[in-house]
Amino acid sequence: FWINLYNVLSIHGVLALGIRASVMEIPSFFGIVAYRVGDFVLTLDEIENGVLRRNAPHPATGVRLFDDDDPRLALCPTHVDPRIHAALVCASTSCPPVAFYEASKLDSQLELAALNYVTSDVEVDDAGRMVRVPIIFRYYQSDFGRTAGVKLFLVEHARGAQREALEAAFEADYELDYHRYDWSLNSMG
Repeated sequence: FWINLYNVLSIHGVLALGIRASVMEIPSFFGIVAYRVGDFVLTLDEIENGVLRRNAPHPATGVRLFDDDDPRLALCPTHVDPRIHAALVCASTSCPPVAFYEASKLDSQLELAALNYVTSDVEVDDAGRMVRVPIIFRYYQSDFGRTAGVKLFLVEHARGAQREALEAAFEADYELDYHRYDWSLNSMG
């Protein structure tokens, strides 16, 4: 529910606000675009960082969005699943592809999203002795279990030659190199 709501809300926000090139045209986009859910109004930031990330500190500000007694905390899942970062779509080129998630298939769909994200956006650069990854892995490093957890996530969600290359790279202490985030609107095609 929350992943689907976030994805629809981000696209709806782009359309409703007439955004042409990037969600960054409105610097407060993630803090103002919101839906009413029952008794609560929740912004994109509150859905992602308050609900799905269980009130983890916001990656840009380091601030938690909900107070300790906020009733919206009851909306949170029992744990943070880092695979959400391969499923949440902020209408930007660097986002993963949009998909519809079903409760009965959520685990397999998140697994597929994570596999696709790693396959398409992670590269081993042997000449530079680095592994190039989306900057999402730095922004939300705590969700993955810090640097060691990011590396484990990458290996677990890679297959075949890519998995072997990642294992060898991490064994050889390659550094992580983070892609710059492309905030331009993602393709409509």
